[in-house]
Amino acid sequence: MHSFPLTIAAVDKIYFQGDVISVTCPGVEGEVTILRGHVPFVTPLRPGTILIKTAEGEQTISVTRGILEGHKEGVTVLL
Repeated sequence: MHSFPLTIAAVDKIYFQGDVISVTCPGVEGEVTILRGHVPFVTPLRPGTILIKTAEGEQTISVTRGILEGHKEGVTVLL
């Protein structure tokens, strides 16, 4: 599987940083799953759970708000 870099961070903490196969986030207009090569975009997040899939397995992070930015270098989620 093809991977891409993901960073999930707040001002004072990095929640996740590494290569992932996919990330699924609770966007305000619905759930969005990002794979490598996704078109660049920005969306605010609603309360919910971020699902991170890596070669080693899956991980979840609960969020109350945030913003997701997909760009050609990877994905950044600011909480």
